[in-house]
Amino acid sequence: MTKVKLKIGLLIDTYEVPAWVFQMVKLISESDFAEVTCVIKNNQQSPTINKTLLQKLKNNKGRFWYLFVRKILEVIYDKFVDRRSSLPDCNETKNLKSILSTDVAHIDVVPNKKKHSDHFREDDIARIQAEAPDVLIRLGFRILRGDILKVAQYGVWSYHHGDNHINRGGPAGFWESMESWPNTGSILQILSEDLDNGLVLYRSNATTHKFSYKDNVNSYFWKSLQFLPRKLRELHELGASEFFERAERQNQHPSFYSKRLYTSPSNSELFKLTLKKVIQKVKHLYYNARYFDQ
Repeated sequence: MTKVKLKIGLLIDTYEVPAWVFQMVKLISESDFAEVTCVIKNNQQSPTINKTLLQKLKNNKGRFWYLFVRKILEVIYDKFVDRRSSLPDCNETKNLKSILSTDVAHIDVVPNKKKHSDHFREDDIARIQAEAPDVLIRLGFRILRGDILKVAQYGVWSYHHGDNHINRGGPAGFWESMESWPNTGSILQILSEDLDNGLVLYRSNATTHKFSYKDNVNSYFWKSLQFLPRKLRELHELGASEFFERAERQNQHPSFYSKRLYTSPSNSELFKLTLKKVIQKVKHLYYNARYFDQ
C-alpha cells in the first residue's frame, strides 16, 4: 500500500529565493514522500521613506564598514588566491513559482511584529490550519513565536547555519571564517520558544574556508540543503513514532549555551578582525609563492 505523501507548507518573505532554497524545494516537490501544499507569504510592507545618501550612511554607520571591508576582502581574494571550489552561487535569486504546483494554496499574512519576533494573528492561524500541513518549513519571517509553532502536526522545521552549541546568531558563516574556526556547523531543528534550542533533527560540520567568507557560505549552504529532504523521507518511511523516538534519543543530553549571541560586528570588532585576516592572507600568499605542498 502506497503511503500518503507528507503535506508541506513553506513560510516565505518573497517568492524570489536563493538558489539553494530553490533546489531544496524542487527536491521535495519532485519526491515520492512529500509535496508542497501551501505557501504562507509574509505580506508585511515596510514603510517607504526617501532618504538622502548622507542619511543612509549615518543610519547604517555600524554596518557600513562591515559591508565595505567584506567586499574589499572578496576582491583581494578573487584576484590573488585561487578559488577552492567552482560551485555556483548559492544566493543567486530564483523564483519559486516556477516549480510550485498549480493547486498549491497561497496564503498572505501580516504578522504582529514585536521587537525581534513575529506573532501570527488568530484568523491567519485558522487559514493555515485549514490546509492541515504536516510540516511547516521556515524560509522567511523573523523569530517565530506563539501558535504558529504548533499549527503543523510535526512542527516548524528551520535551518540554523551555525553550530548551536558554540555559535548562536549570525551572520551565517562569517565568524567561523573571519576567526578561522576549523569547522563551520549547521543544524536542522524544530523551532521552539527557546531561540536556537529546539529539537535538533540533523547536525553537520564542514571545513571552514578561512580565506573567503563568501566561499565558506557557498560551500556549506549547498551541503545543508540536503538535510531537510533527507529527514522528510525518513519521517515518511519510519512513521512519526519511531522518527521522533530516534530524535529524542539523539537530543537526550541537555544543551547549555553561555556564550555571546553573535551579531554583525561593530566597527571596532571588524577593524581587529580585518587586520588579523589581512596578515593571515599575506602570510598565506607568501607561503604559496615560496613553497609547494606535496
